[in-house]
Amino acid sequence: MEQPASSRELADRIRAGDARAERELYLRYARGLRFLVRQRDNDDQLAQDVVQDCFRIALPQLRSGRLENPDAIAGFLRSITLNLLSEYQRAGRRRPEDDFDEDAGDLPVDDSAGPLEVTTRSERRTLIRALIAELPVERDRQLLWRYYVLDQDKPALCTALGLTPAHFDRVLHRAKNRFRELATARGLARPMDES
Repeated sequence: MEQPASSRELADRIRAGDARAERELYLRYARGLRFLVRQRDNDDQLAQDVVQDCFRIALPQLRSGRLENPDAIAGFLRSITLNLLSEYQRAGRRRPEDDFDEDAGDLPVDDSAGPLEVTTRSERRTLIRALIAELPVERDRQLLWRYYVLDQDKPALCTALGLTPAHFDRVLHRAKNRFRELATARGLARPMDES
């Protein structure tokens, strides 16, 4: 009987473009991730949605080799899943992406953008969502998501998060720095001293 591939082998095969490895990854982890969601919220449809979105976020990062420690795929998927679940629950079970996409629909369409540019923007939004979901501090995730993605205004966020305007500015500054550090660690931004 053939031994199952290690996490690192799966990550290497996915980075090499092996679609079977992506399916193997899904089959290996999806059931456990759905169970994890159901433990926290007994809703089968929510579990399906969260797990699908988890893989939608994780696979582009694996394909591009951005995962720092391929041996930790399970923890990476678990983290994304729990962050997505938290976002769904805070948003009243609406997908955070739905809010973002609705707002984006009000923006003027750039007719000069080619398919590559449109795809790149879409991938960038997905990546930004994934990075926000990976931030270790809950308040950072909430603040960046609500301020930059949902475009909520500062006074409303100060009230919701119990911050004074001056404290809001400091918290936002630290959250942006932590986001940039994470993006730099993933190779998606230049280090601060190179900017």
